[in-house]
Amino acid sequence: MTDDDVDADLRQCQDLMTEAYACQPSFDPLSADDLRRVTAIVRAPWTEGGPTMIRITEKNVGNYSTRIRIYYPDNTQILPALIYSHGGG
Repeated sequence: MTDDDVDADLRQCQDLMTEAYACQPSFDPLSADDLRRVTAIVRAPWTEGGPTMIRITEKNVGNYSTRIRIYYPDNTQILPALIYSHGGG
């Protein structure tokens, strides 16, 4: 993949994240707690704002231990779904 393959808006997001991490201390000597703090600082602009949720529901999928979280925004219209799957760890 080259830079030309990346959407311009996504590339701008990547550049902003790279710049934000460059202002932080090197990860090498940091503890796990310090890494979490640095990550929270860098990601703060991306976690603020957004729609107000009128309800958040957590459920298990079938007989599995897989949990899902469903966010219901303050909106009565039918909206698209976003499925985010975390790799674990």
